[in-house]
Amino acid sequence: MSKKHLLALAFAAIALPSAPAALAQAGSLDVSVEEAVVTARKRAESLQEVPIAITALSADRLDQLGATDLSDLSNFVPSVTLEPTRGTNSTLTAFIRGLGQNEPDPLAGIEQGVGLYIDDVYLPRPQASLLSIYDIDRVEVLRGPQGTLFGRNSAGGAVRYITRSIPDEAEFRVAAAYGNHGQTDLVARFYTAGEAFRFSGAVASLQRDGYGKNLTTNDDNYGKDVTAYRVTMEADFTDDVSARLTLDSTQDDSPPVAGYRPRQEGSADGGRGQPIAGSNPRHTYAGAADAMSTMGINGNNEVTSDGIHVNVDWNINDEWTLKSITATREDNTESVIDFDSLEVQDFDGQLKFDNETVSQEFRAIFTTDGIAALDGLTAVMGLYFLDHSASHDFDGIGMLDSTAMSVQTAYLGGEVDTSLVALYGDVTIDVNERLSVSVGGRQTSDKREVDFFQAQYEGGMGSPAFGTTAMLVADSTMTDYEADETFSNFSGRLAVNYELVDGLNLYASYSQGFKAGGFDPRGLSVNPMNMPPTEVTTAIVEVEEGYDPETVGTFELGLKANWWGGRALTNLALFVSDYQDMQVAGSVLCAAAEQTHCGGMYADGVTNAAQATIVGMEAEGRLLLTDALSLDFAMSRLNATIDEWEYEGMDLMDDIDPHNDRDIQNTPRTMLYLGFTHVKELWGGNLAWNLNWTFRGATQEFELPAAEVDQEAYDLFNASLVWTSGDDHWQVGLYGKNLTDEAVRVSAYCYGKNSGMPPDNFRTDCPPAGGQLQPLGEEDNVTVFYGPPRTLSAKVEYRL
Repeated sequence: MSKKHLLALAFAAIALPSAPAALAQAGSLDVSVEEAVVTARKRAESLQEVPIAITALSADRLDQLGATDLSDLSNFVPSVTLEPTRGTNSTLTAFIRGLGQNEPDPLAGIEQGVGLYIDDVYLPRPQASLLSIYDIDRVEVLRGPQGTLFGRNSAGGAVRYITRSIPDEAEFRVAAAYGNHGQTDLVARFYTAGEAFRFSGAVASLQRDGYGKNLTTNDDNYGKDVTAYRVTMEADFTDDVSARLTLDSTQDDSPPVAGYRPRQEGSADGGRGQPIAGSNPRHTYAGAADAMSTMGINGNNEVTSDGIHVNVDWNINDEWTLKSITATREDNTESVIDFDSLEVQDFDGQLKFDNETVSQEFRAIFTTDGIAALDGLTAVMGLYFLDHSASHDFDGIGMLDSTAMSVQTAYLGGEVDTSLVALYGDVTIDVNERLSVSVGGRQTSDKREVDFFQAQYEGGMGSPAFGTTAMLVADSTMTDYEADETFSNFSGRLAVNYELVDGLNLYASYSQGFKAGGFDPRGLSVNPMNMPPTEVTTAIVEVEEGYDPETVGTFELGLKANWWGGRALTNLALFVSDYQDMQVAGSVLCAAAEQTHCGGMYADGVTNAAQATIVGMEAEGRLLLTDALSLDFAMSRLNATIDEWEYEGMDLMDDIDPHNDRDIQNTPRTMLYLGFTHVKELWGGNLAWNLNWTFRGATQEFELPAAEVDQEAYDLFNASLVWTSGDDHWQVGLYGKNLTDEAVRVSAYCYGKNSGMPPDNFRTDCPPAGGQLQPLGEEDNVTVFYGPPRTLSAKVEYRL
């Protein structure tokens, strides 16, 4: 047994001395676990009564755990991976139960598999979606396909970020936190009181020096510089009509994030694969931010996000409630990417993302209060519209082709317009006092219109899209097409819930999920290098036909229990998901028998390459061992099997069956969480300490294993000590996260040189999958990004 597992047992030993006495006195303890109230089905219900696998975490609970943004949820929510996308601070990569975004680059046209919502407003793009946690009421994580209760369908699951409603009494709160690595956070919130009109505001400044250093520029690496605000106004026009207006804005000026080089090969590298041998893997040599390669954005690294939400509620009568949710959101990104993480301009990138969204949802909720003939029926019906425009411009600059004599620019640009209309509904019928049946359905029409272009430029550092006078290289255009397609789908859900005895609910459900098809922004629509027709080139130029939707059907059996006299809440879910037509990047190989097909361009192909079966078990709950000591736990065990895999355009793979070598990415087979919380009276208030341990099994960055970038199984240990005054005016907290200082890999770029011939080189070398057998750049470019090291912080909050 490892030292870290012994430490976990030590945590348990500290917490459990009083547990035997608690068990012996079980009949005499007058304590119970408070059941969380959620609105997953668009009405307030006890979490224990909802036939959905769902985790709800209140603001107080998240604060006690020291959670700072959504990525922390991965440590204590089953079957969930939320992490920053490679080379970014605030772009979200999300997976639930093995479903997510299989293309690791968040280009326009690449859809998410997990839905993220702020107060029921869907965020369609991952940029600016790794939300900081402040001014919230709770976060709900729903696992499995969601569509019959949401405006946007989500095949993998949904994360609901629910902000705090304005309380009945005026409040003012200000909190300051200071920690190692230069952490300095300030959050101020105020809430007014009024019978007909209420107003609130929150502002946050979240600052941190880097976890590492850029040894070329002397700037921080993994630093943080985020400012944000949210303003909310609520008005009651009549007793039955109310409205809520919310404005929010986030400005992320964090410095560029660059990776660590595990390889030491390369001429310019000079053996600097490991910046300081045996020390901080969060150091880097990246020089792109100060280089000519990013002058098109002046070396800028910035993400801005703004939103306006208007919610109107009308209680027509005791049976009918209507709700309108109107939103407009916009975010813009300028970003520096140093793929080689070296001072030289071997392979650098500058990019821009621009996203604009307008959405409208009309929702009606019907209950049978007072209608005897329909007693026991509740219905939710909705009509949803989404109009979304996403664009990207990307320059890959450097020695992109080993035959070139000078720096080149590979430009990739495009725009995607999405128009979605959906009609959904979900009806719950209480057959009797113990048995209820829910039936839901959703009809979706999802239209994509795209315009993509990809080519090579010379004579300037960058492409004309970034203000240069560079000239198009003859015969270098590889993508140049416009296309449109409408994807229609009907998906349904059936759930049966039976209360076996008081406090013990058994449910069974079948739900369907759908993610629309689309068009590959990097796929090649032009026969590269004017090669003669082959199976490879034919498959490549078919990109204009697009790829099909992916679907999932999930059978789930769950048991939700409130037992031990109300002192224990435990939830168990068993599920089997049939994942069809998986959208996989790199499933059309850009280069196969010949490596000249792509020249120096970055290109791949997205097709519906795979089918998979995902079998899983999830458990979570809370036990009150005494009136002061509680135990929280969570676990998931997933067996994700890829049943079929097909590469298009690769003759060398025709005679082998490649699916046995592949696994679902970003999805550990095992996750365990164990946390103890003890509360005691001290100094006229309450002192709460929390000790928790998380174990996450080995995780692959891509479908194929690559030892240099994949993350082995690891443990995380966290602790907090929080004192709250008896009048609730003061709160002081001490927090320690990743106490054993684990270096956890969260993402990677794999553009290194391969060895051997397919399929052997796919199994062990970078890139492990996708359209490149040749490297990008000359310096064997494999770079790895890491999560936070050990962090220690203190926070003081004053509440008035």
